[in-house]
Amino acid sequence: MRQAKEIRSLVREATEIVAQFNLSDFIWFLRNVDLQGVKKRAMNIHSRFDALLEKVMKDRQENRTKNKEKVSGEDGGDNGIFDFLNILLDRTNDERSKFRLTRENIKALLFDFLTAGTDTSNIVVEWALSELLNHRTTLKKAREEIDSVVGKNRLVKESDMPNLPYLQAIFKETLRLHPPIPIFERESTQACKIGGYDIPAKTILFVNNWSI
Repeated sequence: MRQAKEIRSLVREATEIVAQFNLSDFIWFLRNVDLQGVKKRAMNIHSRFDALLEKVMKDRQENRTKNKEKVSGEDGGDNGIFDFLNILLDRTNDERSKFRLTRENIKALLFDFLTAGTDTSNIVVEWALSELLNHRTTLKKAREEIDSVVGKNRLVKESDMPNLPYLQAIFKETLRLHPPIPIFERESTQACKIGGYDIPAKTILFVNNWSI
């Protein structure tokens, strides 16, 4: 519980600092000058996050050794313990795996998983609920579908999703109307022409998601 609170706090700090205005981002000759201390604070957050993730991994490894946990990543493991961290830890010791993960690889994956996957998911859920409250007919249809497939005595499970096409459509439409990431970047693999502009190979392209 304490670690969960620490992670939530660090994710909040990381989200705030990413969204903060930084003069050095806009004036090229100030790029290496940390005028507002943003870089220093970002490094501090990263250092604290790294230490916390290291502790989480160490605790899990000790628990695995103590309980002789083993997760194959294919059949769910011998004792039914099957989560993201266990699968990653197994990849560090699997001689048959083509891709051996290091501790740094795992911490980087967990960092991305926790930071990029937390705020974005919250945003999508909030927008979906807001749209449903403003479209009562859609909300009524969604409730009827859930009641007919899931019933009223339990929560929706991931295995129910293939049988809930209307609910899936609601989330897809929410993502179309309110994409949580306004801008994403891609690198061109080869030279091409887009909208009359010549794009050389290996060019970093920024796409305005909200304008699509």
